[in-house]
Amino acid sequence: LDNPEGDDDIELNQAGLHLGIAPTDWFALELRYGSSFGDDHTEGNTSYEIDRSSGAYALWSVPLSKYLNSPIPIKPYIATGVTQFKLDRSPADTSIDQSHSGFSYGVGLGYDVLDNVNTSIEYMNYIDRDEFSADGVNFKLSYKF
Repeated sequence: LDNPEGDDDIELNQAGLHLGIAPTDWFALELRYGSSFGDDHTEGNTSYEIDRSSGAYALWSVPLSKYLNSPIPIKPYIATGVTQFKLDRSPADTSIDQSHSGFSYGVGLGYDVLDNVNTSIEYMNYIDRDEFSADGVNFKLSYKF
């Protein structure tokens, strides 16, 4: 997160769940919900923590192993959607809003560990506005029903 009080970025970690549907090998829809485990402090001694984040995303992918006859089951993808963050801060008398939402986009690479288990790494730019921006690297583990 960009620090509204100065030049240093605020580093926050979060864990979450994602639920989705993939009607084709090329396209999926996903809902995500997360919350931070820990907080970060600014030089002004304000503490920030993600109370919750949620989002809805569309993922477009290319299953390379299927279309290139490759034995390596990897799938690069792009993601677009909308994300909302609710921040907790103390002291709470700072001048920025606590809830932020906006357009999100990112890129990722998935790997099929088993037929029904996938892992992926992605970079997402969740929100990019003048008063607030958030981005991050995600590690995901998925089970396909």
